[in-house]
Amino acid sequence: MLTAIATMLVPLAVAQNSIVYYVILRICQGISFTICMPTTGAVTSNWASLQQSGLFISTLSSFSQLAAVFTMATSGKLCASNFGWPAVYYLHAGISFIAFTAWVLLYRNQPVEHPLVDQVELEEINRGRSTVTSLSVAKKHQKIPYLAILTTPAIWGVWAAAIGDLMTLQVIHTFSPQYIREILGYSVEHTGFSAALPVLVQFLFKIFAGYTSDKLRILSETMKLRLYNSIALGVSAVFLIILAFLPQGYPLTGIILLTLATSMYGFNGAGFNKVNGLIGEGTIYDWRFIYLLHAFFSLITNVFFCMLAASDVAWWTDDECVKARMRSGDSFWWWKMKT
Repeated sequence: MLTAIATMLVPLAVAQNSIVYYVILRICQGISFTICMPTTGAVTSNWASLQQSGLFISTLSSFSQLAAVFTMATSGKLCASNFGWPAVYYLHAGISFIAFTAWVLLYRNQPVEHPLVDQVELEEINRGRSTVTSLSVAKKHQKIPYLAILTTPAIWGVWAAAIGDLMTLQVIHTFSPQYIREILGYSVEHTGFSAALPVLVQFLFKIFAGYTSDKLRILSETMKLRLYNSIALGVSAVFLIILAFLPQGYPLTGIILLTLATSMYGFNGAGFNKVNGLIGEGTIYDWRFIYLLHAFFSLITNVFFCMLAASDVAWWTDDECVKARMRSGDSFWWWKMKT
């Protein structure tokens, strides 16, 4: 609801010629988006079966790709129409309100609470799980182990990979239409579809990655994490480097390379604030610097992820640890010291 209201008010802020109002609205949109991240993890944890967790989270987290595809494909048409650019914001505000209403009416925290989930589905979802309902209730009232989280190397590996992934995707989703129009020479009307194509392919790759991750049995979970993240960040970095040195006058090749670089991030299933200033005058040399910079950070953050990633359950999520801490009421670390 917050993002729907903020999006609807953007044209009004622009009409007032107030950068302050616009920044406040963008902050509200950003706050709304951050909530999607923990929600994705919580829904997957409660609703996905252990055998389908990869496909489930890949599908659930693909909202960013589907939204970008829709936005890029429709925005160019609306901007070139009689409705003008404000229609882009009004349309997205309406869709956000509809999505919010559907979520409130249909979502339940636990499958057992949903009236449309029968016993067969419940057994499928809970098959192989070690936790019980009483423990799940207890976990709701336990203190969050912030110190343990911050001192877990795997957590830092995930954060490093997320920085490399989201930083580059932010640039691609936000500024690829500008690159396609100014460097590749596409018209405004055709820029939208051309920018949406790489993200659409990324969505398909993301679903494929989630499915194959569940079916791949010859590798350990940790090795699969490292493999898929290396494809997402490493291979895409290679295509970004090639794209950086592509001369002007090759629009089709540019779209192909941009599509390959973007689609590889679908294997993440998982810019800088100054990027607008870094782009400068929009010359091919400015874009070369941007793509090389993000390729470098993708490679570096992937190295950190591969070094620190682990599929083992963290000790502070152990069921016995949770029960003991609930009984004791003492500081968190006493359990770790005893074990």
